[in-house]
Amino acid sequence: MKKISEDSGKANRQFNAPVGWLLGRQLVAGLKFIAVYSLFGPKLDSKDWMSAEPIKVHEHESEDGEFWFDYIADSGDGQKAVYNIAYLCQGDLWLRKADGKQRVELKPSADASRLPRGRFLFVGGDAAYHISDYETLSGRFRDPFNWAFESRTKNDGAPPDQRSIYAIPANHDYYDAIDGFNRQFRKPLISSDSDLGPQLQLDGFCRAQDASYVALKLPFDWWFWGLDTQAGAIDFRQKTFFRSLFSSDSNSRGTPDDSNYQPPNKLIVATPEPSTAYRRWIDDQAELVKTFESLELDRAFLLCNDGKLPEGHCRLDISGDMHHYARYWGSDADGERTAQSRENYASVIAGGGGAFLHPTHTHGDGITESRLYPDIVQSIGLFVSRLLNPWNIARGGYIWAVGGLLSLLLYFAGSIPDSTWSLVPIVADDARPLSQQDGTFVTSILAALQKDLSVPELKQGARTISNFPYIPDLLIAIAVIGGFAYWAVRCARRKAGLRIETKEWNILKACLGLAGLIAIALVITLILTPKESIPHPLLASFLGVSFIVGGILAIVLTRLYINLVFVRFKSLSDPGGAQDSSRQFSIRYWIEQFIFWDYLPSWILMISAIFNVLFGLWRYGVYKAAVTFSDSVFIVVLALVIFGLIAYAAGIGGIGLERRARIMILLIGFWHLVLQLFSSVLLVAHHDAPTIAFALVTLTAATVGIGFLVPHMMDRYPKFKDQQVIAAFLLVSWLAIGSGELFFALAGNAAAEVSAGRMAAAFLTGSMLSCVWFGWYLAVASTYRGHYNETGGGARSDRYRHIVRFKLEADRLTGHVIGINQPVSDFDPENLPTFDLVDVFSIAVNNKK
Repeated sequence: MKKISEDSGKANRQFNAPVGWLLGRQLVAGLKFIAVYSLFGPKLDSKDWMSAEPIKVHEHESEDGEFWFDYIADSGDGQKAVYNIAYLCQGDLWLRKADGKQRVELKPSADASRLPRGRFLFVGGDAAYHISDYETLSGRFRDPFNWAFESRTKNDGAPPDQRSIYAIPANHDYYDAIDGFNRQFRKPLISSDSDLGPQLQLDGFCRAQDASYVALKLPFDWWFWGLDTQAGAIDFRQKTFFRSLFSSDSNSRGTPDDSNYQPPNKLIVATPEPSTAYRRWIDDQAELVKTFESLELDRAFLLCNDGKLPEGHCRLDISGDMHHYARYWGSDADGERTAQSRENYASVIAGGGGAFLHPTHTHGDGITESRLYPDIVQSIGLFVSRLLNPWNIARGGYIWAVGGLLSLLLYFAGSIPDSTWSLVPIVADDARPLSQQDGTFVTSILAALQKDLSVPELKQGARTISNFPYIPDLLIAIAVIGGFAYWAVRCARRKAGLRIETKEWNILKACLGLAGLIAIALVITLILTPKESIPHPLLASFLGVSFIVGGILAIVLTRLYINLVFVRFKSLSDPGGAQDSSRQFSIRYWIEQFIFWDYLPSWILMISAIFNVLFGLWRYGVYKAAVTFSDSVFIVVLALVIFGLIAYAAGIGGIGLERRARIMILLIGFWHLVLQLFSSVLLVAHHDAPTIAFALVTLTAATVGIGFLVPHMMDRYPKFKDQQVIAAFLLVSWLAIGSGELFFALAGNAAAEVSAGRMAAAFLTGSMLSCVWFGWYLAVASTYRGHYNETGGGARSDRYRHIVRFKLEADRLTGHVIGINQPVSDFDPENLPTFDLVDVFSIAVNNKK
């Protein structure tokens, strides 16, 4: 860490590209931290040690009746984009009208108006990606900011004045338990002339906050609240802090007296997640809604309120999380009014601080935004062209490796093991390794593998193989998995903060115990039912894996239930939660109720898990270990791919969409699954190398060509700017290209011999086609308004970044949104770029009587 601190100023400006999101190296390296946060985030409260005081240093800093400050969010990704953002944040800007548009320039001119540099910079969460740890913040946040400081100093002839910087953490900051966040934004505990060591310092900025949340007292009786709402929720310590700012003196117990609490009338609230996004109304029961309710802030963003605040109040809700700009409500500075205009309230998403761009065309059908950047047409053109570029998908992570391994596994399964080859013989028997006579070393290895994975029982005259008697086994396995999965989901969704009433608790205990007993009874029934035949080896492995999965689910369910036992005991330990609290703490009651009755379902479930696992290994392990292992691996991988891609489409891709749209995304996902499973393996099995190469080049050229064609047609033909037209065009094109590839793959002969070259070709072809098909899937699904997050991560575009420069007046707040359509590598003083003024909006106190 010390070396990084010392070398930061020596770093050359070879800008690192945006991080990879498609199983990229950085993402894979940080999965364990992400998993820990996902599993234990609410229990690992990093705010417990914090204490904060309101910051009033800006209270009297206004000049000529104005106070300026800057806002960014979601930074620390592609270094070039962050460098551009930092350059704009570190100096004055000038606004000039040119060619009928308001342009933002970096040098003053006679007819330009000045946008002064903000007195402070506020960072609204996710300071760096994937994980805001020390190293990532140093390379992807601090270095670009310090490079921008050097460029500003060189171009302006003097270093920028020092400004304060404040921030709140979001989920990517919490993946590192906000340790990196504290080093970057928390007030240093040592003097400025000491060795900073592991602290992170930005040139031109000073840190002044004590906690992960902050309250700034601004001029003209305005307040700026930065809330650390992890997963939308606010903790008790933070809630107490904000309420104490506007409460009377403490009562006799030393706690703030809330009886006279009144939040400020003029308020800016920054949160890590938006209250309104993608034209969708927030759920009334969302954690963020409860947070605003706990602070007694009007929830103007609810459907029932439609952006309306009481007279005499004025509030801006601002956040990042979505990496684009969108404004809901508020008033246009030019006076233009729409049905969405509101004089005293606005909800703004301003997540353009440097991270990859989120699409704006994956929107819902609720409220319409007042401003959007980039607009829907720009968004579709950009994302389609980037997603239909296989090279761009390949650079985004290891999705190509997954596709290559899947294709290799399918080709291996259809040519080497007897069990899978007997069902899907993609090559002829005389083309398999044991039938070849070339005697090469590689062929000998493949022949040895085929011999080890041979199944004598499949030969004529061997033991009888019949699948029909095992249908009951299959149905029981499905029932056991389904039952345990159902109750696991029910237990996992149980809110930890809700009291579990006695009647509900007894029903839950009875149901879980009964589920375990039924599973044990079914397994015993199968044990007592003799079978004269054996199942096909693939079915035997499938049944064995299924019963093992059932056992694993029983263990998971046991763990979830035990967590609820503790929740139940915690609710009973509250004296207000039961009639006889003295009995709750008696040793006899604890032994009788908790040790035995409450834990009895967990013992039954654990016994059921043991029964399932041992029965699966004993009953269906009738073939040699090599065959069972090979088939089990094949089944598990295939199941993960099939159910994973379907769940990926129906679950993740359809988040926030109506039922009809979700069904459409599911059908698109099914077509993607078909292409991923069959296109590459059939092409390799049925064609020679030149033909395979020709097919890949043609397919890639057609895909890239469509990617270039769509933006061109959108510019040339007005009717092609309709999103439904573009979606239909892309879907038909993908169906035509995918069907053509499948028919072409099937058209060859199946006489090609299995060899190491074919195995390598299967991997390489699968690698390339996985990038092609996944890009098509995201491009088509996004035009049907699905996969907003995955579309952004797949495209990894650093275009259309922005900052917001605010002007604060006595009763008005005005936001100037400066857009960076294309970031530059250097700010040459002789050829400085200009930027777009994306939006100018205002909110004002409404004192009408």
